[in-house]
Amino acid sequence: MANDYSFSFNTAMMNLPTVMGSMPDSGQANIPSNYPIQIVFDRSMDRGSVEGLLKTSPSFSYDTKWFEANMVLEIVPTEPMVANTTYIISIDAGALSSFDLPMTSDFEFHFTTRR
Repeated sequence: MANDYSFSFNTAMMNLPTVMGSMPDSGQANIPSNYPIQIVFDRSMDRGSVEGLLKTSPSFSYDTKWFEANMVLEIVPTEPMVANTTYIISIDAGALSSFDLPMTSDFEFHFTTRR
């Protein structure tokens, strides 16, 4: 090259993924024992990462489904949950977005099944 060449660029910073909400809402009561549970993220998530850090207490059997370009996780009980019981659903920090960006905070919500 006969002349010096220079260029510039800007890098875009992406926000880290977070949970926007859940259905049922945290603290909601009188939920049917076979009710599908949804967790809504603010961006597309890595399925395996999220499912690997998903916890239910008390434990129950479920299948997972993903919607809206992997932004909505649905947890579908395969057997009815126990009546009149408070369940805690959590996803630990470290769950990754589809761009490998980690959640930096745990997410947790609870609900109570109907009698």
